[in-house]
Amino acid sequence: MKFFQPTKVLMNYSLKISIVLLVSALFLISCKKSQPTTATSTPNAGATPVATAVATPAPDPATEADLKQLRQTMEQEMKDQPENVHYNMGSAYLLARKSSEAAGEFKLALAINAKDMASLTGLGRAYAQQNLFTEAIAEYQKAININPNDATARLALG
Repeated sequence: MKFFQPTKVLMNYSLKISIVLLVSALFLISCKKSQPTTATSTPNAGATPVATAVATPAPDPATEADLKQLRQTMEQEMKDQPENVHYNMGSAYLLARKSSEAAGEFKLALAINAKDMASLTGLGRAYAQQNLFTEAIAEYQKAININPNDATARLALG
């Protein structure tokens, strides 16, 4: 007979949250802030110089090497939880603005556990980033059908 083990459930969620925080930290570290440069402009001799900010475009938040290293780390740390590896990689791809790759990872996670709320809503976000709104709505609806009180899916649907 199998008993409910709240500490095991809590550990699984804690691990998932820790990985998401790790992914976020990796992207924050890899992003370099661009410093605005100032240019002075004097339209006429008596005018006060005006500083204008010239921003350089933000760099891509993660390189393919970063994502590959992240996958290797997660696969080593979560050998027995492949659905979490796929969910976390999907989240990383979303942060890296690689929504089609993210959708693929969320689909792999859902192939393992079709009722994973986080993967359903993640797939919805990936579709929405690709402007595939019909598909996004369908994923959010699936999440609501599984859990009518899911705030993430309800907020996404408006």
